[in-house]
This record gives sequence, structure tokens and C-alpha cells, in this order.
Amino acid sequence: MTAPEPSQRDGLTGTASMQALLRFADAALELQAPDGPRVALLCVDVEELGVINRKYGLSVGDAVLLGVADLLREGLRGNDLVGRWGGGFAICLPEVFGTAAAGAAERLRRSILDTALPTPIGRLPVSASLGLALAAPGERAAALFQRARDAALAAKQAGGGQVRQAG
Repeated sequence: MTAPEPSQRDGLTGTASMQALLRFADAALELQAPDGPRVALLCVDVEELGVINRKYGLSVGDAVLLGVADLLREGLRGNDLVGRWGGGFAICLPEVFGTAAAGAAERLRRSILDTALPTPIGRLPVSASLGLALAAPGERAAALFQRARDAALAAKQAGGGQVRQAG
């Protein structure tokens, strides 16, 4: 598995496009052994991004997205891949055990919460809701993403700023 070509990257953040991330995840799923480490997918929903965009403008919202993308890349292993998804990000964690994936999700959540991000109006604190899904045998990337996305939505609806794992 290799990182996406520049043409398969998000123009703002430099993260993978969703198409490239899903292809990467499908390739990782093909290599997943039934009794070994799994493929995990995280969805990171940057909270209040719409409010930030309306209140301060798109340049501030873009700066928030850039800052979160940097935090995510810094907090992951070299073989993990971050992709842009709507107002947030999706992350493929190949070859990971469930406890390690949950630990990574919590570290990323805490990193976002603890870091005021540089923006054109000064440093701005943000938070995120994260959804985590571990691949089931035979599961494809699109279904794994949907479960992680649903878990992120559940985390947001439960008050936000937390990690929820898909069942």
C-alpha cells in the first residue's frame, strides 16, 4: 500500500481524498488476516466548524482544518492514512489491535482539544467527536467508513468532544 499521488489529495489540507482513502482501506482489508491485527477506521468531526465559518469567515475555518490535519498527521504512525471528509477527516489505521486503535482515537481527541489552533484571528480552541470502527471479516471500506461515521455522529449527539466505538 502506498500513499496517494498528489492528484488524489485534498487541495486545502494535503490529506488524501475520500476516494483515495477508501481505496487504501480496501487494500488494507484485503491483507487483513482473520486472527491478527485489524483495520480500523476513525471519523473525526470537527465540532462547530460551521459556526466558525459563519462567524469568522472561511479563511478561519480553513485554518482550523489545516491545524487539525497537522495534529492528526503528527499523532499517527507512518503507515496510517488521513483523508478529508466533509467538515472533518477519516483515518485508516491498518494492522492495529482494538485497544491500540481506541488509544489512538483518544490521543487524537485530546490533542485537538488541548491545542488552540493558529488562525487569521489568533489562536482558536476547537474540539472533535470521533467515531471508531474495527473491520469485521469480509467488510469493505465503504461499510467500515459508514459505521465509523455513524459512531462519530453518535458521539456528537451525546454532547460531543468524545470517542464512540461502533458496535
